Amino acid sequence: MAERTIWGNLAADLTVEQAGKAEVTKFRVIENTRSYRGGEWVDDDTPTTHFIEAWFELSKSAAANLSKGDGAIVYGKERSESWGAEDDRKFGRVIRAERFGIIPRRLDADSSTN
Repeated sequence: MAERTIWGNLAADLTVEQAGKAEVTKFRVIENTRSYRGGEWVDDDTPTTHFIEAWFELSKSAAANLSKGDGAIVYGKERSESWGAEDDRKFGRVIRAERFGIIPRRLDADSSTN
């Protein structure tokens, strides 16, 4: 498994599931990616979707602190997974989070913090 650090925004509300005696919080992070081409950085045409799983204590922390639209940085081990019927097989990347951080929302230029 490869180790990855990604950052982006949560695409949907989190789901919390029981996996035996463990709790797992699942969520999707949409990451806008760029490539270095011809001597300059170019935004990729489509963002990358990452499926995230947070287990045990990290699950509780993610469920309590993250919600749809929030910015997040996630570090963990990535694996490929497939699902669906054989004739309609889908593939995706799943990151088992080891750590996450919240990216604070920017204040509007017009708002004041008096």
